[in-house]
Amino acid sequence: MKMISKMAALLMVFITTVAMAQERVDYQREGDLTKVSYYYADGEQVRETGYFKDGKAHGRWVEYTRDGDVRIEAYYHQGEKEGTWFVWENDGETLFELTYEDNYLVKTHQWAIQKRDFLAESH
Repeated sequence: MKMISKMAALLMVFITTVAMAQERVDYQREGDLTKVSYYYADGEQVRETGYFKDGKAHGRWVEYTRDGDVRIEAYYHQGEKEGTWFVWENDGETLFELTYEDNYLVKTHQWAIQKRDFLAESH
């Protein structure tokens, strides 16, 4: 239960981060999707990228640290959480693997990892 609470807290940070006003946001049309890139306050460093389809989060979303490392890799299908998400703890050595089915968290796993460059490409 404690791990589920921690996962929920990490996800709330992700959701809150998305909802915060940004100084710079770029939009780019890619077929029937709209790619969005949110930037840190400096306007140069990408903080998060993802896609929207019909006004809903859709496909792969990635949040980056200020150093350009992947912090969260998430997947959506028509606005609902789907598949396997990866969330790095702030220590950079703890990785949470979250599995979603039908928008519900169904499985969690915590990993202790020394190297974090095997996930998404960083910017």
